[in-house]
Amino acid sequence: MAMQPQMLRSRIDLLFAKIKRLVLRNGGENGIRLLSHALRVADDDDDLTITREELVEVLSQRGIELTQEEITMLVKHFDVNADGKLGVVEFLTALRGQIPPQRRAWVNKVWQSLPKTRGCVAVHDLHRTYNASVHPDVHAGRVAPEELEQSLADCFNADTNPSGLISREDFEAWCAGVSAADDSDEHFVLVMNNCWHLSPPKRTTNSFGTMASTYGLDAQVKLPLETSAAAKMQTINTMKSKDQLSFVIKRLFDHLLHRRLGIRGLGQAYRSLDGTGRGFLRADDFAQVTKMYDLPLSDQEIELLVQIFDADGDGSVNFDEFLLHIRGELLPRRKKIIERAFNKFDLNDDGIVDAFDLRTRFQVVQNPVVVKGKRTAEEIVSDFREAFADGSVTYEEFEEYWATISALVANDKHFEIMMQNAFA
Repeated sequence: MAMQPQMLRSRIDLLFAKIKRLVLRNGGENGIRLLSHALRVADDDDDLTITREELVEVLSQRGIELTQEEITMLVKHFDVNADGKLGVVEFLTALRGQIPPQRRAWVNKVWQSLPKTRGCVAVHDLHRTYNASVHPDVHAGRVAPEELEQSLADCFNADTNPSGLISREDFEAWCAGVSAADDSDEHFVLVMNNCWHLSPPKRTTNSFGTMASTYGLDAQVKLPLETSAAAKMQTINTMKSKDQLSFVIKRLFDHLLHRRLGIRGLGQAYRSLDGTGRGFLRADDFAQVTKMYDLPLSDQEIELLVQIFDADGDGSVNFDEFLLHIRGELLPRRKKIIERAFNKFDLNDDGIVDAFDLRTRFQVVQNPVVVKGKRTAEEIVSDFREAFADGSVTYEEFEEYWATISALVANDKHFEIMMQNAFA
């Protein structure tokens, strides 16, 4: 008898719980990142898939022994191309899971605060910035700072990062492991805030004294607690239950679709006031720019957006997160396609390409946005030339442009064909 979909879903969930438990047990907070690296090494033809045999070998090397039935279940579940191979990107995305919004806001803050070289962080700068002595577990006497410093050194060193640089993807993979191993939102926030020298949030509650005592902290330091986080999540869940947030986001997406610079132009407007370059604005600045951009929002809706995207309650709005909600998450497979297109021009491997080269090579062929009548070819060419008018273009700028286009293309294969033809 064929296995019911619900039963199969349950078995997959149980299998993933087992794999994640073994990954964290054998590799700690760096376990998922190490497994990710091993899988990408096994993908020697760089097609983002590996064979059943390669999967078994990689898992075995990481101390993860699965039955033949479990291996078969994994390969079938992540056989994205129907070729009997496991999709590496899809498997890793499912294994890491999504970092909760409140935690992701803090990961973004840490990344933005770190010194960059060609869009990456130097290994020695990461270690120099990290301060293990103020880790909450050190204050509580659970671990010595030297152990935490060594743990970070084991994660990022000359062997793991031969170039001496850490990409955002690599850093976020490590943070995903840290998050997966930490059951407490408040503890995670303390680790991010204390160890990476971030400014403490202003909001606090009467129960902070209890928490400060638990972690051996100075009670004068004000940090968000479970009550404020729970209250904020209740606000978000209330909006979602009424479909208010999704309704507002859809309305904005439809509106910006017909604006010449669209979502990218809105992002440029926000960044013009972001003096720190961290993707955050004061609540009043966010509201002012939103109104000036003439978006179809009432004052009450703007106020609700401020409440939602001020994820940690410190009075600053994460506009990058807001823009992400409008255009949608860039799927890992599409992100990889965009990276490949960028790498055609990044001959020096420094994360920067020449705008003139992009404009010269760009063409609109088999573009699904044009085929479906969402934009004309002339509009797309004009927009592209204006986006990359002159000078140098970073990978982040290149990805932002195509992430907006990606939101208009539903089919992955169509998006891949479009990108291949754009710079053929």
